Amino acid sequence: MDASAGTLAALDGLSDADRDTYAAFVRIADDAERAAAITAWGRQRGNLRKPFTTLRTDALIKARRQAERDGRKLTRLARRVGFDPSRLSRLTRASSEGAAA
Repeated sequence: MDASAGTLAALDGLSDADRDTYAAFVRIADDAERAAAITAWGRQRGNLRKPFTTLRTDALIKARRQAERDGRKLTRLARRVGFDPSRLSRLTRASSEGAAA
């Protein structure tokens, strides 16, 4: 099963309200803003289910790559998203290392 099929299967398990919320997050164009919104929403709920964590991680990876291209510090991105810089690094490290290889 590929990632998109896995995400679709995970979306099937969501309530209608959660599917609407997921769709609203997808519509947020700015990756850092999307990650921040998902993080804030998840904190209110206590945890995030699989499709939300995948969406947030994808947004974080894209936002990190953009910050690195722009020469910005990752601490700024971490603050914007609501993470400690070390957590941002942990969540995005594997992808940034893969992109550098």
